[in-house]
Amino acid sequence: MGCKGPRLVLGNPRLEDVRHRAVASTKAEADRFTSNVAPIIREIRASGVSSNHGVARALNARGVATARDGQWTAVQVGSILQRVS
Repeated sequence: MGCKGPRLVLGNPRLEDVRHRAVASTKAEADRFTSNVAPIIREIRASGVSSNHGVARALNARGVATARDGQWTAVQVGSILQRVS
């Protein structure tokens, strides 16, 4: 037995628009964070540290916060370097 009334549509009817704005906002925040931390990474690399793991250790030793206030890892350093290149 089917429903004879109008179909009820759940959710945001403008989901694609909202999703697009959310992605743009996330990317803008990542760009801001990268532009703040990239000079520090360049300075560490200029001092002779060449591996991403070494850079991560130096960032942690300096107390530089990650985007989510965690500990730096080699993968995060690599992501920042990839984003600036």
